[in-house]
Amino acid sequence: MGYLDKSTVTVDAILTKRGRQLLAQGDGSFQVAKFAVADDEINYDLWDTNHSKGTSYYGQAIENMPMTEAVPSEDKIMRYKLMTLPKNTLVIPTMTTAPSQEVNLSTGTAGSISFQDVTINIFPSTITANQFNVYVSDVSVCYIGTGVQAESQTIGSKNYLVTNNSSAAGGSFRVRARILTEARSTTVTVASVSTGNVVQLQVNVAANPILTA
Repeated sequence: MGYLDKSTVTVDAILTKRGRQLLAQGDGSFQVAKFAVADDEINYDLWDTNHSKGTSYYGQAIENMPMTEAVPSEDKIMRYKLMTLPKNTLVIPTMTTAPSQEVNLSTGTAGSISFQDVTINIFPSTITANQFNVYVSDVSVCYIGTGVQAESQTIGSKNYLVTNNSSAAGGSFRVRARILTEARSTTVTVASVSTGNVVQLQVNVAANPILTA
């Protein structure tokens, strides 16, 4: 990752890894239909209402922050997407998951593969948000399966689209472990299609006791 020259206006648009994969196929499946913008590198705590030069300088520190260039890794960028909400919206949507931070999986002595259902919660619940992009950083550690009242569609080697079949906000998906000879961990990123909220989970998978005996 590098920094962009802020002395001129720069639009640095790149393809994600999934976009590059479709482009490389050369079969016409690559079509640009949407784009997203985010402000990951902005620290709004620097907004200074006590600046000695007045209101025109409240955002000076923010405006002087370096601008990072775009990178194609879905789990590294676009974590704080800008969104458009209906006029007079009073509450910014938030998203949580249960479990909220870690998922611990193991494979049993009989070779059974363990799994964990992850519930996605959207607040306020009146917002229409029932589709979620789920990205697995390392699919050799775990993968995504169907959860409660939801279906999971593989849209790439590491990308899944989880759709809640009910009209309620939120959803769920199932994280399944791979059979491993050593304990490993990876990151699962959940992003709401409609609100842009992003949550990350760490998935830990223990080694299979049969294979390590």
